[in-house]
Amino acid sequence: MPKWLSARASFGVLLACIDSISLYSSIGIVHYYRLGFWIPNFDWQLAAIVGVTLLTLYVMNVYYLDRMGNPLRTAIRTFTAVAVSGATIASVVYVTKSTDVSTVLWRGNLPLGLVVFGVWASVLRYLAQIALNRFTRDPNWIVIGNSERGRALIDDQSRSAMGGKLLPLTTSEHDLDYIHIETTAESLKISAQQGTMFEGKAAGIILATDEVLPKNLVSQLMHARLGGITILEVADYYEQFLLRLPVMQLKDGWFAMSQGFALLQHDVQLKIKRILDILAASFGLILFAPVFLIVAVLVRTTSQGPAFYSQVRSGRLDREFRLHKFRTMVTNAEENGPQWAQNNDPRITPIGRLLRKTRIDELPQLWNVLVGQMSFIGPRPERPDFNRELKKQIPYYDLRHLVNPGITGWAQVMYPYGASVQDSRKKLEYDLYYIKNYSLAFDLYIALRTVRVVFSWAGR
Repeated sequence: MPKWLSARASFGVLLACIDSISLYSSIGIVHYYRLGFWIPNFDWQLAAIVGVTLLTLYVMNVYYLDRMGNPLRTAIRTFTAVAVSGATIASVVYVTKSTDVSTVLWRGNLPLGLVVFGVWASVLRYLAQIALNRFTRDPNWIVIGNSERGRALIDDQSRSAMGGKLLPLTTSEHDLDYIHIETTAESLKISAQQGTMFEGKAAGIILATDEVLPKNLVSQLMHARLGGITILEVADYYEQFLLRLPVMQLKDGWFAMSQGFALLQHDVQLKIKRILDILAASFGLILFAPVFLIVAVLVRTTSQGPAFYSQVRSGRLDREFRLHKFRTMVTNAEENGPQWAQNNDPRITPIGRLLRKTRIDELPQLWNVLVGQMSFIGPRPERPDFNRELKKQIPYYDLRHLVNPGITGWAQVMYPYGASVQDSRKKLEYDLYYIKNYSLAFDLYIALRTVRVVFSWAGR
């Protein structure tokens, strides 16, 4: 599991545990105050309430606090999530008339319990956000070197909410011989011919030079590393903090020597992933059978043409297969040849726009997963016509075909829209990161992020 995922998951799990206990306690206190006795030790209705509330909080993205987030906005988003979950639960209770099943669902017990919990959860996150803003700062990373790779990193970091603050040292390549590094328990000091260039606390040093490092600088970097200072190459910073692999800056040697790529090296990993795909696809096809019928009728009755749409895509090892979707465009959408999808694409039907935003149009791909042409998680399959062009323009593009394509993937949740060669390059960087850092825990995280996209209508 990537280190960033472990830290983020731990924080989210801790908050979820606190929320579960707090919600149970809030409803229990209200229940005891109004009826004079505590709720049962285990109540299926209460378990469902906790599950729906936690899912709504997750979808509203309140299980991860940004370092410089707005405390009031965080608190409002939290209370809104609880209100939405309460409205959803109340609607189900009203329709099913299940208030006589459990005293937890009695009028007054549940709404008041959710209000108490909502206030508590909002205040907790408000205070946590204030503490986070006050006591944490973006770590300083010192960039040594003046290469094009370093300048590209600084530009990419400036447009990213992840990672730290980069402080480039304005040194030419021939000045590397004169750099002097001193480390103490409290600070890092870097100087050159022109004097002190940096002095203070730093998270680490990023080497952004294309030149061979002088021996004296290598020795100083070694002592700095042994003194607790992290030393990274540009590509390593991309991977650890921007969560992608910069394909324009990598060499064959980096792939040959870098750790990871367990999904390609261990047949057991592939078999486990395949078994889980078969089980999930089978369950999904059964569960969503009524949805298939309803959507098929809606598509047929709102626009001319078939309910389903099949298109040739490139899969593992570049093998072609037919990908299935609910039709979301007019029937003659590509009479002039293959085209990139666009924002507000005029070819999309009204019902098709809704299907895309909720990702329901992807459901027929469960069949592709079941027969082994796709996986649940992986790089999105592209059309052969586009692939041929992208291979010519993007280094290492073919590496994404080493694994089965997926219904969703790391690129889809991190960079959800792609309609150009530049977008395809960015998505490839996330795809390669996924292939290199694959784990079952990572797959689960991507699946949860996809749930958030579906419920937030962030599809295109």
